[in-house]
Amino acid sequence: MDVSVQALEYWHWLTLGILLLVAEVAAGGASFLMWVGFAALVTGVVTFLLPVLGWQLQLVLFGVSSVASVLLWRRYVKDVPVAEGVVLNRRGAEHIGQVVRLEEAIVNGRGRIRIDDTLWGVRGADAPAGTAVRIVALDGNLYDVVVLE
Repeated sequence: MDVSVQALEYWHWLTLGILLLVAEVAAGGASFLMWVGFAALVTGVVTFLLPVLGWQLQLVLFGVSSVASVLLWRRYVKDVPVAEGVVLNRRGAEHIGQVVRLEEAIVNGRGRIRIDDTLWGVRGADAPAGTAVRIVALDGNLYDVVVLE
């Protein structure tokens, strides 16, 4: 069994690609191994389709496709928008700053607003139902609001 670099065949690359993908799953999502694994799979497919490809070109193809796939992944990750103000385990905190209309009038400093399918308690200056208010804070499950109209 010749295990030298000069004896690289398509199944070596496919095996390496699969092993890297399995390592990615075992590592818990490092993401780097997945893209290098895809590059190894691409190299294996190209080597299968072009069996005359020498080991030097196989290594160059693997290196170039690895760098390209990682760079593309980095660009994609950088360009994915991250919602500002998302706060884990604080349902409702993402609504701070929104302008909504009162579902129920604020009487004696307390009222209700509807956001999506949920009624939320609010406190603020007395105002009739339908008045526009801005959500300024969340205290437990009660929003502090400022009347805009």
